[in-house]
Amino acid sequence: MKHSAYQLFLLLCICIAVLPGCEDKGPAPGEYFGRFDGEHAQRIDLQLDPSGQGSWTIDDNRIPFKWESQSEQILLHTEAGAIIQGRLSQGQIEFTIPGAGTATFEKVTTRQE
Repeated sequence: MKHSAYQLFLLLCICIAVLPGCEDKGPAPGEYFGRFDGEHAQRIDLQLDPSGQGSWTIDDNRIPFKWESQSEQILLHTEAGAIIQGRLSQGQIEFTIPGAGTATFEKVTTRQE
């Protein structure tokens, strides 16, 4: 009996460790086109892969990040440790970037793995 309880516990631990990677990313994955609305308006390309990886490109500078969605909120986790919060609504994502203004992105394609 102890042996089967241990196996059940081990199986439960494995499931708990694997489940976060199975998270449904909902309607967010895709490619987006956007602009900063602030003082320095410029074009930005945003890519959200279903794997949770993503990037945004300004001019020729590509900035990679990891991302997650929580309900209507999108969180971008930068390599430097910052978290940028955005709001997803009807195919658009809006981010407020401290010191840079608001960036609004319109979805142009859906990405699937």
